[in-house]
Amino acid sequence: KNNLAFLAGTNEELMQVEVEQEGYQANLQLIDQYFATKDVKYLNLQGQIPPEFFSDHVHLTGEGYAQLAHIIVEKFNG
Repeated sequence: KNNLAFLAGTNEELMQVEVEQEGYQANLQLIDQYFATKDVKYLNLQGQIPPEFFSDHVHLTGEGYAQLAHIIVEKFNG
């Protein structure tokens, strides 16, 4: 199997208060650590897609999905 798991990023401008909380950052680190032990391709997209490519706190625009596709292709085919 060739599985990919990714942690979708959030709009860090709209989520600034939450993103800066210690618990939020600790949770991201735990997720990264968990997938480091698994036999899957894993990609953490937090902070990888600029805020202007989100339509709200978590949903991407069409351009945002294009950015997502570009990041995935570069990461795993580049």
